[in-house]
Amino acid sequence: MIKQSLMGFILLAVSALSADNIALPINLPADGEGESGVYMVRLTFGAPQSVAEVAVKPRTYYQLSWEAKIVAGGPLLADCAVKTGDNTLVTKWPAGDDWSKTRVYFYNDSAAVAEIAFAADAAGQGKLRSMTLEAMTPAMLTHNLIFAAGFEDGKLFADWWKKTYAAETDFINDPVNDWLDGNCGVEVLTLPAAPGKGYTVSFWAKSDRDVNVTALVNLLPPGNVHAGKHFFVRKPLHLSSEWRHREIEFMLPKDTAEYPDLQSHLVQVLLIAKDWQTGQIRFEHIQFRRW
Repeated sequence: MIKQSLMGFILLAVSALSADNIALPINLPADGEGESGVYMVRLTFGAPQSVAEVAVKPRTYYQLSWEAKIVAGGPLLADCAVKTGDNTLVTKWPAGDDWSKTRVYFYNDSAAVAEIAFAADAAGQGKLRSMTLEAMTPAMLTHNLIFAAGFEDGKLFADWWKKTYAAETDFINDPVNDWLDGNCGVEVLTLPAAPGKGYTVSFWAKSDRDVNVTALVNLLPPGNVHAGKHFFVRKPLHLSSEWRHREIEFMLPKDTAEYPDLQSHLVQVLLIAKDWQTGQIRFEHIQFRRW
């Protein structure tokens, strides 16, 4: 009896820590080729395709994941727009000929419904599958929130990273994962971050020559419109031909009146080459964790 009671307690504890998986009513036609759970999505510029509308809880972080590929129109840059109340978060993601997984984090302050829509920079026809929405537990918010962070197989520099200060279509999803040059850098898509909490960005890196880069953590303002005082963390790093572990620790401020950008509860992480330097740079085991 004691053993059974203990097991029941453990199961309840695990259940309390697990994500709240939410059923998504997909507003898209099913794939006509008969593949179960696959939907067709139209991607156009300026006319978002509604994907789903779902009830959401206030003051909650969510992770939205899906797999997609383009079947007509060629590889293109797509948008995922998540509207919660007056706030719309637009996340760009690369859509190609092969199935690829994308994840979007967002925070809902007080809206009752989240509206999800897709658009693109050019016309295309895509397929969508395995779309899930999860309300994140406190435990999930302490995990490494950069998925597909290990590049040791050498096959892919994760789709989550894209070139910054360059053409927006120029995602780093080519077969070589060792790229950085002096007129741009790489940035991760938005990550959840709570006001007043401490975070660590860590990774291993090396270069084919001595090169200086800047690691930058930046708050993403609501609606991408900055207001008030600007919070960011900048750390210069020197890279050489030897693998070295790097860490950047920071504490987010608490005062949303002084830092209105905190209201998005989202940050970006960027790695930028300094002074137009070039180098073959490799990154491994990139992590973003809350203390």
